[in-house]
Amino acid sequence: MKNFFKISPFIMFLISCSRFPYSGVISESKCWVKKTHPEYFQKIIIDQEDFHILRSENKEKPLLILVHGSPGDWGSFAHFFKDKALLENYELITFSRYGFGKNREGVPHGKLDDQIKPLVAIIDKYKMQRKVILLGHSYGGPVVMKLALTHPDKVDALVLAAASVDPELEKMKWYQYVAEAWPIRLLIPSVLDVTNREILALKEEMIHMESDYKSFNKPLYVVQGDKDVLVPKENVDYIVRKTGLSDTYIERIKNAKHFLPWAFPESLKRGILKVTKDISHE
Repeated sequence: MKNFFKISPFIMFLISCSRFPYSGVISESKCWVKKTHPEYFQKIIIDQEDFHILRSENKEKPLLILVHGSPGDWGSFAHFFKDKALLENYELITFSRYGFGKNREGVPHGKLDDQIKPLVAIIDKYKMQRKVILLGHSYGGPVVMKLALTHPDKVDALVLAAASVDPELEKMKWYQYVAEAWPIRLLIPSVLDVTNREILALKEEMIHMESDYKSFNKPLYVVQGDKDVLVPKENVDYIVRKTGLSDTYIERIKNAKHFLPWAFPESLKRGILKVTKDISHE
């Protein structure tokens, strides 16, 4: 048994997940926010329970909501709250998706209808007469796209960064199914259990979304690395087929991998500014 765990592809998968290269950026940014802006930590009520968010109050500007991937939490975008230009021109909100952080930690929510509930609640509470821009990274991409397709009145523009949207590109590994089994789930951290189980459910969720793209008409900007081994670059081709997106709204970054919010934040900000300009003329 000991030798099996040494060579198991599943164990190697867990090790690779632990080698996230930007954990220092996230830890430092989390500490900075907690120390300098404790007022950013707020709560709203969703389904009669507290839901924790991070919010930089700026009621005169468009609402920019940042949705992290899997795994992740509110700290995934904490470094954006240090950006003076963003803070001056937007009200930023981010949060830990269901299953992560303080929001139902350890409980997977594989249905995108469940994942968008916090977005709907946040927008209903804070939108007022303002424009709303959603940015989703990785798994956060299909989450924000689901909201735009099913609640088009609640969102004005989208930015997708390394977003999983094409169901045909969701190729599951055998060890992901093994990890879902009850005995194995007890052996792995809850954050990876949540990650695995929501990703296993994602392909079917994306299939359900396919027919809804025909009515999509929002400004959209896509950022994708051409060396991304977690979300293939061909996801961009799917978006183009479904939305007719032009090349001027696509940023393909050479030699870039999956971790765009930390490695290429300026690219994401370019996308935010681009779609903001579009909706400011409406």
